[in-house]
Amino acid sequence: MSKVISLRLSDDTAARLQAAARRAGRSVSELGACSIEESLRHLEFADIEFRGTGGERHVCLHGALPAGSRVRWPGSLMTACSGRRLKMA
Repeated sequence: MSKVISLRLSDDTAARLQAAARRAGRSVSELGACSIEESLRHLEFADIEFRGTGGERHVCLHGALPAGSRVRWPGSLMTACSGRRLKMA
């Protein structure tokens, strides 16, 4: 289930979000929700980061190789925004 939440962004941030969504071929809402989800996960798990390669997002240990090659992650961490799964390289 999802919930609609309204956010106020500066003109510059909104323009950057729109440009990033166009480049990714996603809607502004979808990219915004994904960005917030990744940011919250980073706050909860400070040693992970998300990287984009080849149009996909990967969970990585901070400053290291993709996490899938080093660590077995719990399923809840693997579930990305919009019900998609993160690719573990």
